[in-house]
Formats: sequence, structure tokens, C-alpha cells
Amino acid sequence: MIDKCSLPCDLTPEDAPPSYDASTSGNAQTNVDSKNQAVNTISGPSSGRSPTTQRVFHGGLAAQSYSFPFGWFSARSSREIKSTIISLVQDLVRPTSLSGVCNEILSSCAQTCASYSMSLSSILQERFCEDHTPLYWAIINKPRQTEEKSEEILSALLRYSVPPTLSTISEIRLACLVSSDQNLFRQLRCELKPISGMDEMLLGTTGSDNVRVVDTNATEGAFAAEIEISRFQKRMRVGKEVEVEFIAQAHLWLLSFFVMPQYKPGSPRRGSWCVGLSLMESSPPTWVDSRLIIQDQPAQDVVDEESPPKKMISLRIKSPAELISTNTFAHASRRSRQSPHWRIVL
Repeated sequence: MIDKCSLPCDLTPEDAPPSYDASTSGNAQTNVDSKNQAVNTISGPSSGRSPTTQRVFHGGLAAQSYSFPFGWFSARSSREIKSTIISLVQDLVRPTSLSGVCNEILSSCAQTCASYSMSLSSILQERFCEDHTPLYWAIINKPRQTEEKSEEILSALLRYSVPPTLSTISEIRLACLVSSDQNLFRQLRCELKPISGMDEMLLGTTGSDNVRVVDTNATEGAFAAEIEISRFQKRMRVGKEVEVEFIAQAHLWLLSFFVMPQYKPGSPRRGSWCVGLSLMESSPPTWVDSRLIIQDQPAQDVVDEESPPKKMISLRIKSPAELISTNTFAHASRRSRQSPHWRIVL
């Protein structure tokens, strides 16, 4: 964290900013620390109404108010405006960024984009930061400790990047995977994978699934995942499928429960309840030798269920070969031959 730059006093009318030609002549005196040199200076047009405030951006921060007055960019092209916005956003996602005014900066950028019929959401989802989106770097550079300011940058970028494209969602997932941040991945699951219409009808406001991952032996790649699935039996009977994603040991996993739709030679009979474990995008291949334990359901949790609780189920899941990652958005591939399936009765 670096010290905030002091804000200059309001300019008097006689101190109005010079014309565009004068401001770019290099004769203006600027007393700025070398670490916070201006990345961009946006001055008013050479003709027309002059703004009442000079805006000089230092390290991605606006030195004065963050609203763009009418006519402020009348002499600038859309390409120049986009270039300025990109420079500001790049500064925001750097580790040394001052995040206290990120909401104001992005709000001003959104207003300017609207004036020029540009989409800030589209700009923020372009890969102009070392072949990645700003959201990717906001997650990568996010401190492991919870800090309000680091969360503020990511939240602001997410708010101005709606609706996210599939490519952007993939970038967010990749960033969470690279940083092995299961907690953030869990918090962002609504943006990464919105709840289905079926689950929305069945769950309502009762809450969603929860996953807690514990690395039991990091050197050998062992981990334990405690998974709570809301109204599991009802969702299986009505929706025929329940999927849970989580990050553990630098891998993105998909645990899927589903009803076998049709019989195939060597597969469980139609209507069987099955479980599959697979790797999602960008995860390196790995072997799997694990045990799935489905505990008996507490009595207070079966009030709304249609059948009494079952006894605990323990099922060994061991892959016959290395698991290979599948395409996240190719639904059919989630049950590919790379994903082992076992028949279970719940």
C-alpha cells in the first residue's frame, strides 16, 4: 500500500486549465513523485466551454472529482477514451494500487462510455492485461488475508462487467484455480455458474450447496472435502442431476450425481442413481483413489423430504486411468469416458 496523493485545492477561474495544445507542450510544471507519475492527462478541448476542474490522473487516481462534465471529451476520439480507460484499469489491478477510489473511477468511466455509446462491460472483459482480463489480475493479486480494499476492487470490476461472457467466466475460474482460492471460488459461484431454473424453484431462499476443503497432506496431494447439499433427494427426483464444483490441490473438481438416462452396455441400468468425479478445465491430469462417504441425514433435515433417512453409504472411487480435464461448457463431456461412474442407491 502506498500513501495517497494529496488533493490539490479547487482552481479559481483565472487558473482554468490551458488548451489541449498548451497542456501537451511539455512546459507545464508538475511536482509528482517518480512512483506516481501521471499515466494520462485529460485536458479540455482547445475550443468551446472549458471545464471548471483540471483532471490529472496519478497512478490511476483522479486528482479531483471523478465525474466527467458535459463536453469534456468533445475533442477526443473514442479510441483515445478507451486507451485512457484501459490505462486506469491496469493501474487499479496492480498490487500497489490505491483502491479507495476504484468505485468512483469506474463510475466515471461508465458515464463516459455511455456518452460515447461505448460499453464499459465489453472493455473490462477484453484481455489487455498481459493476455488476461482485469478480473483475472484482480484475483491473482488479491492478498490471501481478507482486506476490504482488495475485495473492493474485485467487487467493483465484477459489478461493471455484467453480464460476463463465457470467456470471462473461464478467466475467473482459471484465476481462482491458479491461486488455489477455494473460498473465493465458493463466494463467486453465482457469477461463475448461476443457479439453474430447476434448483431455483426447488431451493427458493433455503440456501445453496456448501463445500469446505481441507488439505490433509499437501506433499502427497491428499485432501478432504466436506460437502453439504440442500434438498438432495428432491433435486435428484425432480431435476435428475446435482453438481458440485470445488478447488483442491491445484485442481478444479466436479462431483456430479445424476440419474442414468438410458441403458448402455456395461453401464448401470436406466433410472439408477450414479455419481461421477471429473476434472474441469485447466486442471492437470491426475490419478484418483478416494472414498465418498454419504452420512445418514439428521432427523431435523428430513421434514421436507419424501422418504426416511438412509444409512451411511461408503463408496470407494478409484480411477482406472489418469483423469483428464473436460470442457466446462460442453455439458455432454461432463460424463465422458474420462469420468469414472459408480452406481449408488440413496
